[in-house]
Amino acid sequence: MKKISIIIAVFASIFTGIDAQAVKSVKVSSLLSKSEDVKVDAVRFSDDATIVSFVITGKEKNLTISKGIYLVDKHGLRHKSKSSKGLKKLDGDRYEMISNKFSFVFDKIDSDFGCVDVIGGEYFRFYGIHDNNNKVSVQHPVAKIDENETNAGLFVGKKTIITGIIHKEGVRQVFCYMEKLVKEGPTEDICTNIDSNGYFKMEFELDHPLWTVLTAEKNGRQQLMYIYIRPGDQLNVEISEGDTHYTNLSGRPTYEKLMKQYPGSFDIWPDDYVNKMSRKEFVSWIDKEEQFANSLADYICWKYQLSPWETYLYKQQIQLNYTAHLLRYNVVLDANIHRKENTHMNTESSDYSFLSRMNPNDISYCALSFYYPILCQMQNIDEFSKIRGWGLQNLNYGEGMEAGIKTRQSDWINATAGWESGLSYLMQGAIVVGMNTRIHSNSKENTEKENEKLFQLFTHPYFLNNAIRIGNK
Repeated sequence: MKKISIIIAVFASIFTGIDAQAVKSVKVSSLLSKSEDVKVDAVRFSDDATIVSFVITGKEKNLTISKGIYLVDKHGLRHKSKSSKGLKKLDGDRYEMISNKFSFVFDKIDSDFGCVDVIGGEYFRFYGIHDNNNKVSVQHPVAKIDENETNAGLFVGKKTIITGIIHKEGVRQVFCYMEKLVKEGPTEDICTNIDSNGYFKMEFELDHPLWTVLTAEKNGRQQLMYIYIRPGDQLNVEISEGDTHYTNLSGRPTYEKLMKQYPGSFDIWPDDYVNKMSRKEFVSWIDKEEQFANSLADYICWKYQLSPWETYLYKQQIQLNYTAHLLRYNVVLDANIHRKENTHMNTESSDYSFLSRMNPNDISYCALSFYYPILCQMQNIDEFSKIRGWGLQNLNYGEGMEAGIKTRQSDWINATAGWESGLSYLMQGAIVVGMNTRIHSNSKENTEKENEKLFQLFTHPYFLNNAIRIGNK
């Protein structure tokens, strides 16, 4: 009888792909997944490991899974996979299924695991993995703007400092990606060397809040962490393989939970899709991606109990992300139709009504990474070019010409998006970004007269001060 028991235990070990020390097995489901052909099946706990198993539900037998696959526990800590079973490695990040079941082995976590996530690249993501016997209900989070984070005092240039230590071997340099609204050159990324003990320090001028990213130079650029900084902040960070820590020496919040758990943005620009998709197909694809992103935001905000302001930032980041994609699509579509290079594309005219999703007077947008691309793309809207051309043909050079053109462009945007009349912050930002690269074909005297009228339309000191500074160059 003892001999039979040993044989059964060995057989179970081979079949399940885990060792015979397994003491607990739980059937599980996920709340959200990006994988259509795979579903999570069970979580097993041994004395020294956690094993998450999956089953193939579709016809696809080859999967793209990042070699850096990790599990995020209920506390937000990441655990890299130590090994896998049931998979055959192909080229790059591709795997072939050996059977209909496969598993990944991670460090041991609490068997009362709550909700965990397994992330292995863009299309292998499972969020909210939970015991099937436990009912999980994600509450819709409260999103609210924080006036302390949007007051005019945070839109004045001040010296800003980032210091930190990196506990990672082979890292030589650290970069801070600076998506500032008013750039002095093609890029303003801040770069500094890391000393032999892993310490680094950055000092730079910043004139508006910024949600950005730190990257490191180690056989190419590698993302380290997201950060939220304001003019005058003194942010200190500690970066290790499994976790990151934030301290703001100026006493302001670091929004550490959001920065650590934010999954990243959808960043496939639509150029390659314009010649393949009609407007209806493209918008449907974008809507599907945005719906998933918002559902994921609800889950992350609920799981980590993010504040209303963190939730607001997260939701606005998603909104601007997909608005930027739609705007880019329409601008490219405009250009292709204008050049009559539409052999392989649908000839629908562009439609900018989707801009209504934005609040044109939300100054918090300045902190978000997709606001600058939106302001840049607004320069290329075909209707704007037509209005500028009309103005040059029918207005005399001199006082108020530029203000008249911008007023008509603003009226067109407001009517298209259903916004109230007036020069919104969005339009003021677009003007400032455009002025930064504008070539004046008129005399200095007339340019000054144009600017004088134009500047009277500005209502936010940040945009006004930058417009005056650029106009006086």
